[in-house]
Amino acid sequence: MPRKQKKGAGPKAQQTVASDRARSTAVDHPSATQTHTAQSASVVPSSDTFTQVSNRSQVIDLHDHEDAYAHYSYDVVAREGGGANRKDNDHLTIENSLAALLATQRQDAEGLEPFREGRRTKTKADHNQLLNAYNFTSIDNLNFRTSDQSVTDIGASLDPTGSIRRASGSQRKAADAESDAVAVEEDIGLNQFTDWLGSIFTKVGVEESLQKSILGSMESVQERMGVRAQDLKLNQTQKVEFAKFVILSVGLSGWARSGGPIQVPDPLKQLVANPPAIHLKRKDYTPKDWTEKIPDDLSAQLQQHFSKKKSGPFKIREGESGFNQLQRALVHMHWNTIKQWVLEPPADV
Repeated sequence: MPRKQKKGAGPKAQQTVASDRARSTAVDHPSATQTHTAQSASVVPSSDTFTQVSNRSQVIDLHDHEDAYAHYSYDVVAREGGGANRKDNDHLTIENSLAALLATQRQDAEGLEPFREGRRTKTKADHNQLLNAYNFTSIDNLNFRTSDQSVTDIGASLDPTGSIRRASGSQRKAADAESDAVAVEEDIGLNQFTDWLGSIFTKVGVEESLQKSILGSMESVQERMGVRAQDLKLNQTQKVEFAKFVILSVGLSGWARSGGPIQVPDPLKQLVANPPAIHLKRKDYTPKDWTEKIPDDLSAQLQQHFSKKKSGPFKIREGESGFNQLQRALVHMHWNTIKQWVLEPPADV
């Protein structure tokens, strides 16, 4: 990832950034409350300070930077009998506002500055509404984590004032309990994602200074987490959301234009339309042919949903029975191709 730019800001500007980001998170998490600013601007440049907010038993570290499109989260685990708090379920989140930024840059470049100025007070739902207005589907945040998700002590650097509250009641976990392991996509690391993102930024028309600012902030969040970028992998359960982000970005980049280096199959294009609706011809979907191409449990679900469709094309819309299974199947079948678009993006054309 490109090295981050060190941008100075006075105390007043720093306080505004922190409070705006905290308000934005509080809207998404009603119980969130600001706990403290984690690092001192007198020691670390203000662009590398963080504000912590707590949401029940989860702590969210927000980068105090105007172009922060990522944050770091973890759960608080209490030890029985007291003692130091511990953290679990560490993950770095790429916020869906990044997709909204790309869409705005391409579809309404004059609206980019107003978008940037108001972004930190908006919620995930707000950004999805903007995507919908551009005729794109809603996209969720993307999470990156390590394969090894063991419970570890919360270091002093993450809680210098000891103000992170221990979970209690229904939120309290058993001593030394670990969350269930979350499967990851070993082929998709944060470093590969951000390298590809740099190419997308350029093709979509994001100014170089803004590119460096966004990617530099992501690097600061990754360093805050204390894990190398190549060791942070995409949540396996988010393959559909990741695919939607990639398909949307590839379309905005111009790579998928007629005669371009990437040709997106029609069913995948339909996944990012608003509202999403998959229109398959009979030759494109025969449960028997798909059986060997998707997991058995998913194949069985699809056959259960579509066994009565004997012939002819059919269209299934988001929210209708079987849509989620069908989109998972389509992404599964095209997963290697989607990964290829990220891991080996086209040369500049």
